[in-house]
Amino acid sequence: MMRPRLLDLFCGAGGAAMGWVRAPMPMRMEVSWAAGFFDGEGYVGVRRDKRAGRNPTLQIGIEQVRLEPLVRFAKAVQWDGNILLRPTKRAPERQKIHRLIMGHEDTVQTMMFLWPYLCEPKQEQFLKAAKEVDDATSKVA
Repeated sequence: MMRPRLLDLFCGAGGAAMGWVRAPMPMRMEVSWAAGFFDGEGYVGVRRDKRAGRNPTLQIGIEQVRLEPLVRFAKAVQWDGNILLRPTKRAPERQKIHRLIMGHEDTVQTMMFLWPYLCEPKQEQFLKAAKEVDDATSKVA
């Protein structure tokens, strides 16, 4: 029996005719990948706006040199925001860095997607940030 070609197993059609297209994953698998990626590369924190009458909000951020993992993450969590490119004005010799930064509502929605797959430290990071936002909001009300 002949063994299947390795590129066919991972990309299909001989590496998608050498275009190296990754075979699509089922949605649940893609969300679990996104959680692992976020566990290692992302953060969830509090954005504090010092202007009068503004409450702190939750924020997710991930930075990468390559754009593709951020696009994959955004698709997995069904986020359609913009991925920004860090300006290089201050240090032109630095590598370009792509940034995915989510606002409060998107952060809450994304955490609901990822929660079952996240490691305990990342869950604790979210809970700590959420408590800070809740405490600040309850003082205002």
